[in-house]
Amino acid sequence: MPLPAGVETVTVSTGEPLSLPDGTWMQGRLVFTGPDLVTIGEDDVILGGTVEARLVDGEFTITLCATDATGMSPTGWTYKVTAALSNAPGWVRYISLPKATPSVILADVLVPDPVAGEFTVLQAPRGGVTLATNGAPAAGLGIDGDWALDAGTRRLYGPKASGAWPAFSVVPAPTESGWTRNGFAGLTGADLYLTHAADGFGAGSSWCGTTQPSDGLDVTFECEMSGGTGADGVCFALADPADTATSFVGAGGGDLGLVGCTAVALALDTGAGSRARIVTTTPAAMTTVATYGGALTLRPAPVSVRVRYAAGAMSVWIDGVQIFNAVAVSAVATARIGWTGSNGGLDDDHIIRNAAFVARGGTQL
Repeated sequence: MPLPAGVETVTVSTGEPLSLPDGTWMQGRLVFTGPDLVTIGEDDVILGGTVEARLVDGEFTITLCATDATGMSPTGWTYKVTAALSNAPGWVRYISLPKATPSVILADVLVPDPVAGEFTVLQAPRGGVTLATNGAPAAGLGIDGDWALDAGTRRLYGPKASGAWPAFSVVPAPTESGWTRNGFAGLTGADLYLTHAADGFGAGSSWCGTTQPSDGLDVTFECEMSGGTGADGVCFALADPADTATSFVGAGGGDLGLVGCTAVALALDTGAGSRARIVTTTPAAMTTVATYGGALTLRPAPVSVRVRYAAGAMSVWIDGVQIFNAVAVSAVATARIGWTGSNGGLDDDHIIRNAAFVARGGTQL
């Protein structure tokens, strides 16, 4: 039977399975012992004694009354934790479970001895726990190393560092609001068409209306080039907002809809067979920084693409295979991000779908 809803609790779990030095899972149970008698008058609760958590594949999860629950008397005590193991020596340790940290990992909070006596106040656990929050975490919540989960938006913020929570942001998909499409580009259902095979020579582009920090940018998407005679290609670009308005679209053919602005990009083109390059562009030209020399088939079947830019270098994966590993190339610190595509003398449907950006400042669950 769970505790009444008004009583604060803390969930304790293993994180990683408890194991022997060779990795074998520990077997047995953990016994959590509190004071003989504790009262929480405003909730008419009397509790005390011992509860057990059995190890299953070295793991357990148990929810216990916080050691400083509101209205509790006495308050601030510690649980005695006794390991009764069938394949390892037993041990005794102590944990404090303050209500401010409603979810903890056992290894983060175990201490070898209470400060004085068996039931006494201990320091709050070190960082690394996940705290519940309603909206963005308040500045005073948690300590460095902690995470904060907003169940309403399913955003996991963190880790907290230098006493501050990172700002959470995630770039919307190009099929959502906040993007501008130009030239031949348009949406068909959940597909972003940069060009259609019937469009003829020319280009299309789609740019995010909000500029983004370049460092740490990480995106996955599916690229399909099919339906036509096979040219030219697609770019995913980090462009300089100084000369790249959301309305920008460059020329078709080998310019790939990107020449005309200052940018760093992954270029995938089929004008001379399947080719993947990291390129830079200026208002006048495109320069190849690196070309993938391995076997590559970019059409007509769709390919999955991941692009990551970090620490002044671009890495790229095609269908799960890394084709560029941290190629040094200089992007502006804050970029306008988007896709461009073009037809040349030959043409294709150039389609982007299932685009997803990795969240910053935490994780979108």
